[in-house]
Amino acid sequence: MLRQSNVESIREATDVIFRLSDEKDVKDMAERREDALRTEKTALNTARKEGIDIGMNLGMEKGMKLMIENLRKAGVSEEIIQNAAKQN
Repeated sequence: MLRQSNVESIREATDVIFRLSDEKDVKDMAERREDALRTEKTALNTARKEGIDIGMNLGMEKGMKLMIENLRKAGVSEEIIQNAAKQN
C-alpha cells in the first residue's frame, strides 16, 4: 500500500523505512503518517472548494446589485427590474 503511493516523497520515504527496518511499529508509523498526509490533502481540497463556492455566491450577489443599479440608472421600470431579479 505505501509503496504504491502517488506521492513521490512518500514512496521514497517508505522505501527507505522498509529497507532500514522490518519492525512492525516503524511500518505502522509510516502508514499513520501517510494517512495523516492524505487526510490533510482532503481537508485542503474541501476548504478550497468551499472557498470557491463562497466566492461565486458573493460575486453573483455583487453582480445582481450592479445590474439592478445600472437598470435603474438607465430608467428601466421597477417592475421589469424586479422580474429580471427574480429570474436569477
